[in-house]
Amino acid sequence: MKVRKDMEKLDRQIQKAEEKLKCMQATLKREKEKAEKARKQSQHREEIKEITAEVQAEVQGVKKVFHNKVDNFSAETDRIKAKKLKQLTDLR
Repeated sequence: MKVRKDMEKLDRQIQKAEEKLKCMQATLKREKEKAEKARKQSQHREEIKEITAEVQAEVQGVKKVFHNKVDNFSAETDRIKAKKLKQLTDLR
């Protein structure tokens, strides 16, 4: 009789220990998933920073080319105006 009670007590302790183990495993799994999610978010933020920097550099390059073309166009326009003005003054 006592042996039976001891066995039942041990069975209950084993069940509690197994439930505790399952709970710990579930908690560990959640924490791993949480850490992985945080790692991915951090990685995405870094990728966005890199892409942003690349795009900004390209935009600056395009702006520089555009401004150079506008400046060249303006200089060419001024040169043509001066040439035409000279031709007009030479005709007089």
